[in-house]
Amino acid sequence: MNLPLLLSTFLTLCYTQAVSQDGQEGSYRISVTPARLTVPKGCSDSVVLYVTRSKPFRTGLAEFGLSSPTREGVLVTFRPIGRDSCMVRIMATQQAAAGSITLLPNCTLKRRRIAAPLTVSITETVEP
Repeated sequence: MNLPLLLSTFLTLCYTQAVSQDGQEGSYRISVTPARLTVPKGCSDSVVLYVTRSKPFRTGLAEFGLSSPTREGVLVTFRPIGRDSCMVRIMATQQAAAGSITLLPNCTLKRRRIAAPLTVSITETVEP
């Protein structure tokens, strides 16, 4: 019996299993479509956050949220539209400062949180 080889194989198997359970080897991805948005003051627009799962993450409830702070006058809401997608609505009130902001909508799945950047340009109010 080759004890060093047996021990090495055992440690490799334990490490591989631990990595898979932590989501490092098998994981999931998220994407935001579109990744850039222009919202005039007093208006709102939406993007969709998609989740692509790998085998260790095939089950489990996806929870959606925001990993970044917003600025005053910018409101963000989430509405799941399926098991693996969510509508993210961004509203710019009249109090929102014009300019660009990067928001980080996220998904938490099996205690692992991943965020995707969303660039939002706030512009002055559109005249009718």
